[in-house]
Amino acid sequence: MALADFEHYLRQHLSATEIDALMACNRTPLRPCLRTNPLRAGAELPSFFDECLQRNNSVPWWPQAFWYQAKYPENEFALGNSIEHLSGQFYIQEASSMLPVAALLKFLDTDTATVLDMCAAPGSKTTQLAAALNNRGTIIANELSASRLKTLSASLLRCGVSNTALCHLDARRFGELAPETFDAILLDAPCTGEGTVRKDPGALNNWNLGTIETTAALQRELIASAFHALKPGGVLVYSTCTINRIENHDVCRWLLQTFAGMAETLPLDSLFPGAERAATPEGWLWLLPQIFDSEGFFVAAFRKTGSTETAPGHPRKAADFAYAPLSRRLSTELLQHWRDGLGVDATALALRLYVRDETVYLLIEQAEHWHQRLQINRFGLPVAELHKNGMRSLHSAAIVLAPAQDQDVIAVSREAARHFLMGRDIDVTAGGTGERRIQFDGVVLGLGKLRDGRLKNGYPRDFVNDRAR
Repeated sequence: MALADFEHYLRQHLSATEIDALMACNRTPLRPCLRTNPLRAGAELPSFFDECLQRNNSVPWWPQAFWYQAKYPENEFALGNSIEHLSGQFYIQEASSMLPVAALLKFLDTDTATVLDMCAAPGSKTTQLAAALNNRGTIIANELSASRLKTLSASLLRCGVSNTALCHLDARRFGELAPETFDAILLDAPCTGEGTVRKDPGALNNWNLGTIETTAALQRELIASAFHALKPGGVLVYSTCTINRIENHDVCRWLLQTFAGMAETLPLDSLFPGAERAATPEGWLWLLPQIFDSEGFFVAAFRKTGSTETAPGHPRKAADFAYAPLSRRLSTELLQHWRDGLGVDATALALRLYVRDETVYLLIEQAEHWHQRLQINRFGLPVAELHKNGMRSLHSAAIVLAPAQDQDVIAVSREAARHFLMGRDIDVTAGGTGERRIQFDGVVLGLGKLRDGRLKNGYPRDFVNDRAR
């Protein structure tokens, strides 16, 4: 009955031909897609792609992404367990969900901007944005669910992201806690998910207009909060993975009416070759799945042209900032420790090194400022531990501070790399002692402590994967 109700709703807005094409497309499997990550893979794609994947087509709106077909059966080879995926060289992501970041970047004037990702987990768009900005600027990635926040944190570290703080906040509060603060905001809003039916056949089982209206009410609260938190002149991108006009067109029209004279649409009909095929008269993108053989999706972009009054609310009472700048002496010692042990010159990051409970963190810029405004869960990355007898580097330091082309790395075979990602100590041919980075196919996997040709594994226990291959 729910599916029939959905089709009845569509008849009010689409032709019979369009509905037939949409429903037929929804009955076909979704094309798998991935996005390469230049923060980890570099300019040269690993040979793994040609060995294991048949690249079908490049994604027109994201040059670093392509649709693919695995050359091996899924029961013989799980792409998510590959060394290349576990080391963050690529991200498995549906093609249409890459559009919001593409839209935001089209209108972002600088790579040093402060960007808010309001509903960030599991991290696909946050990692996409951080890679496009080459870890410059500041991203506040927010997630209300504590469990999904942990997943988001793991995704960022795996992908080598170092410019992002994690925020744990009801996104409806950004307007009151951080009014006119962000250069750009991405709101990939919670929605009813009608566009995901190709990968989730049950997505329409409980479809009803009541749920849609309730969801749209939440979306209006979220987009209003986003608009209040946006600087004048800033860019807001709103997106959903649903098809109905109530959660898409109507929410956007509500924004323009509510903030009349302060908001203008930024047209996306020329975002990529062929974008006009999905463009609405307003310049928003309404991707019915048959247009690009993808998930159904909606994307709209706006510029804030005037200042808004602060949304009503109460300022946050923040506790004392628990981090202290690393002393000049310890900073000098740590930078030398990294030069000697990891072959890394991190002098440019010295002002971002802070200490808390004998752990050194690489924080985002202006971390204390953000602490006063928002409920930040993680300001940056733990990169070292201080001990009475010296210092010990942590996994994050190997990933975000150390380009693979530096010397003092230990290159290992695929088999040894598998064992390392499974949390095992490995035998190596390198001599000497002390901390060393492990590298496979030109990409650093992590670090360990070398002694007598045996490398004690330093891979975080939470990331260990017994099915790595």
